[in-house]
Amino acid sequence: MSKLAKKALLQAFGELIEEKPFNKITITDITARCGLNRMTFYYHFDNIYELMIWGLEAQLHKVSKDYINYENWKTGYLHIYYFALERKTYIKKIFQTLEQENLEHYVNKIAERMVTAVIDDKLGDKSLDEDERLFTARVCSHVLTATLMNWVSQGMKEDPEIMVKRTGRLLDGMIEKTLNE
Repeated sequence: MSKLAKKALLQAFGELIEEKPFNKITITDITARCGLNRMTFYYHFDNIYELMIWGLEAQLHKVSKDYINYENWKTGYLHIYYFALERKTYIKKIFQTLEQENLEHYVNKIAERMVTAVIDDKLGDKSLDEDERLFTARVCSHVLTATLMNWVSQGMKEDPEIMVKRTGRLLDGMIEKTLNE
């Protein structure tokens, strides 16, 4: 029931944010929309911001989780772009609602987990100094995050395929160079 309740709350929030500004959405609106009570909301989340961040993290993980290896990480990254395009209003409102620094932190956290898994996959049975591995993962995740966030803030106009191709070329080269030194 716990997972279903969280999903129902997120779905209700997603519907509401399509209809009105974030600052006009209340916990009562969310719980009434999904037929749950306020205590259920507070059992899972402290506030609407927490629900929104949990939902964003869960959705980004969901669309990219099957692509966390070196051979197809770009496909996972492309899925994130298409996820944003399909939910353009929702994503734009999240960008307007959250402070840039907070949003960047959450997105970067997801990207860093993804990049670390990609690096580990590429390493295979090779070894790499842990500091070098973490540094490379951090730099790559910041590039992915900044590129995605800039694309959204610019209105999501550029073709996702081109964005991923350019970013992929850069990061593949960085990862290859790091592992071969």
